[in-house]
Amino acid sequence: MILTGVELVVTEKCNLNCDGCTNLIPHYSDPENKDVNQLFEDLSIFLDAIDYVAVLKIMGGEPFLNRNLSSLINRICSNHIYAREFGKILFITNGTVVPDNKTVDMLKKYRNKIQVYVSDYGNRSNKIEKKLRENSVVFLKYQNSDWINIGNLKNKNRDITTLKTFNLNCSNSKYCSTILDGKLYLCQFQAHGVNLNLFPNDGNFVDLRESYDLREEIKKLMSLEYIQACNYCDIPLGIVSCKRKEVIKDKKTTVANFNEKD
Repeated sequence: MILTGVELVVTEKCNLNCDGCTNLIPHYSDPENKDVNQLFEDLSIFLDAIDYVAVLKIMGGEPFLNRNLSSLINRICSNHIYAREFGKILFITNGTVVPDNKTVDMLKKYRNKIQVYVSDYGNRSNKIEKKLRENSVVFLKYQNSDWINIGNLKNKNRDITTLKTFNLNCSNSKYCSTILDGKLYLCQFQAHGVNLNLFPNDGNFVDLRESYDLREEIKKLMSLEYIQACNYCDIPLGIVSCKRKEVIKDKKTTVANFNEKD
């Protein structure tokens, strides 16, 4: 079984508070960093059940707020069996948090397997770019594009034909399967929405810690034509929100224009 990508949620914490966050992070009232030992156990169970995943995305929240990532990276990449079961590790960062020195050391050590995607927030991204460049860490700086509106999180009561069409046209269901607290979901929107009780749990996930026929259950999940989370999501509609705002929590500063180069 070969998968295009899977996201591993290493923290619910974020220093930004973005309207329309696909991972629904602003809805967490008591966000937490995930235990790296448990993360490795969950990931190893998942990798044992599949043949290959092209991209393993390390996600949050803001992943670099979890200051224990160095040991996780080392355990994943130094294990020769697991290192053959994924193409690369991709860290998705908002570019405003500089990783700690131990994490940078691991990013450098395994730079043949790791890339860092850094959001372009103008001068706010300069510090992390400087540190990654000084340590020869492979990173890509990408421009913040128009923000896709996830919708109002209300049940749209779509018919089955529409739900199937939504899922068929949704890139999240193809590339963003998500491991959160030991459970594998079809996408990150479903994972966090169910975790936050923002919409009903329809049981369409795989419990990595409890499943008896894990490989078959993953195949079944990936073959679903739709999930109930699609009733609450507007991402496939491609609606662009022109009024995206971020609040930098530690500075209590509202950033009105996310493309602003300040």
